[in-house]
Amino acid sequence: MFCLILQACYFAIPLPVESASTFTVYDGKAGSDIIVSETVDYPLKALVFTSTNLKTLVSVLSEISFSLHDNATAYSLLISNNGTKVFLFPQVKSFKPFIPFIDNIIQQPWYGNT
Repeated sequence: MFCLILQACYFAIPLPVESASTFTVYDGKAGSDIIVSETVDYPLKALVFTSTNLKTLVSVLSEISFSLHDNATAYSLLISNNGTKVFLFPQVKSFKPFIPFIDNIIQQPWYGNT
């Protein structure tokens, strides 16, 4: 049985990962308004999703979360900057399998895209 647990915390001071350097994996130029980056020189690997289009960001992240859940992949989310920046920490050894998957999800015609 797969157990889904949700925990929420508020930190007045930003966590160190929020100021970590990132490398852009997907630049959002295809009309999705979402920029996907990967943390660099940080002990934990994370994908960082940034967008001012909150509807699209929520749609993409929920699809990714459902897919990770369906594949029994544990992950954590850190929501930052009033929801415009989300860190995804999947419990995997490599991000390489995620890149085509993320490209496919981001390029779908989500509600709210222009």
